[in-house]
Amino acid sequence: MGEALLIFKSITKLTEVEGILQQLLATQGPLQFKNHADETFSLKPLMLGTNLDLRCQMPDPASATVSSGAFYTASFQLNDDKYILETKIEKNDSNLSVSVKNLFHVQKRKNFRYVLPKSYIATFKFKTLSHTPIQYSCRLLDLSTEGCAVEVEFSDIKVTSSSLLEAEIILGDNAPIPVQGLIKNIREKDELRWVLGIEFNHMAAASEHRIVTAIADLQRSIFLKNAA
Repeated sequence: MGEALLIFKSITKLTEVEGILQQLLATQGPLQFKNHADETFSLKPLMLGTNLDLRCQMPDPASATVSSGAFYTASFQLNDDKYILETKIEKNDSNLSVSVKNLFHVQKRKNFRYVLPKSYIATFKFKTLSHTPIQYSCRLLDLSTEGCAVEVEFSDIKVTSSSLLEAEIILGDNAPIPVQGLIKNIREKDELRWVLGIEFNHMAAASEHRIVTAIADLQRSIFLKNAA
């Protein structure tokens, strides 16, 4: 196991936003846009306005239809760094004005536990515990490609440190992701609940990739919801 998670780091300092956008202009690289209908097109940035809006070259009418006043998600690459931004596009006489609403740096991190929002449906389903079949579902608290933390009720399940397990992880509406591992630590949360620290082992590459993709999609959806 070793695939890194994609973590969305919000960039809020205006000086930092301006510096990144200036780097984009210097590379003369394109901005890749996507609207809510998943239609895509690219624009070439020409200059940076005083309000940190990007002035972009008008696209070829045959390649894209840009709606003035509409919101779009855009992405660009600076060397090995990827950035995603939420934008609003306004048409001018000779170019397009792209105002930046939110800017995120998409970072790759290994051994990083992503804490799942309380409002997000994330389930950990035990299939076997210490080689014994079991059907028990609990709340998934955090997740990485190396392991996770889950919350269980004292009265529902008997666990010991180093117990082996097989389980499925269900993130939102995604299909179950099979995992295997062992319980590394147990701590008391309150009078009724434990938090189990679980370390994965023997994970298939497909399961690892699905965890990375699901967490990236979750962060993206949160980012778009907050930007709306």
